[in-house]
Amino acid sequence: MTVPTTILVVDDDPEVRSILHRCFELDGYHVIEAMNGEQMRVRLAENAVSLITLDLKMPGEDGLTLAREIRAQKNVPIIMVTGRDDPIDRVVG
Repeated sequence: MTVPTTILVVDDDPEVRSILHRCFELDGYHVIEAMNGEQMRVRLAENAVSLITLDLKMPGEDGLTLAREIRAQKNVPIIMVTGRDDPIDRVVG
């Protein structure tokens, strides 16, 4: 029996988390969610995660800050999710 790949969805918007969760789950992934950096850290400590989707603009700790923290500790792929359309945000991400 194979264990499905785990994806961590980090976004403060419950609707976005729900949509991403359903889409990934339909493709056979195990999905866990976090609404902020604090929950993200707990989920990462408790789970072997193969991919993280990370909202760029969240209240408190933003996605870029969290991405830097993740990079300092783990080599897990990160997909930045954002509603921003400023080119500098894409470059920085």
